[in-house]
Amino acid sequence: MVFNSTTQTVVIIAMTLSTALFSAPQSGIITLRSVEGGMISLDIHRGHPVVLVFNATWVPTAKKSLPALQRIADLYERRGVVFYWVSVNSDHAGEKRYISDADLKAFAKEKGLKVSVLRDPEMKALHHYGLNALPSSAILDREGDLWRTQTGFGTGQTSGYAGMSKLLNELLRLGHHAVG
Repeated sequence: MVFNSTTQTVVIIAMTLSTALFSAPQSGIITLRSVEGGMISLDIHRGHPVVLVFNATWVPTAKKSLPALQRIADLYERRGVVFYWVSVNSDHAGEKRYISDADLKAFAKEKGLKVSVLRDPEMKALHHYGLNALPSSAILDREGDLWRTQTGFGTGQTSGYAGMSKLLNELLRLGHHAVG
């Protein structure tokens, strides 16, 4: 069999996609840096469901998704669900897609976001949960284990996170550790 450069490229892409699509999410404690400067271990929320919404300021839907995230957070925080917006923007000055903590806080505030903003510039947490697209969400159960993931933001929907509401209602109805 003869491989040309096009065939080799297709094979490499296929191998990369199969690894990305079939890599199981890891378990373990995740710690992320807050734009306020401290480190946040998600383990502190044991007993409460946690929603991590991964996105970046350069993603076209970010401006619309932040107000929608705040609306869903307002609905579910009263029910014990903890929300974080996790930016994958670079935190190293001079790098492509860099944004300072101050500018990231200002961006979130300008869009009406009140939930805490965390940073994942190397996308370790994003990949830890088996995600590889933006925006994406990881929903953790009360034990801190990955329960469900969601990719995308429905700009045609009123809330944009209608699917997440359904998932959160299901998780809260279960009332215990759920196997996803």
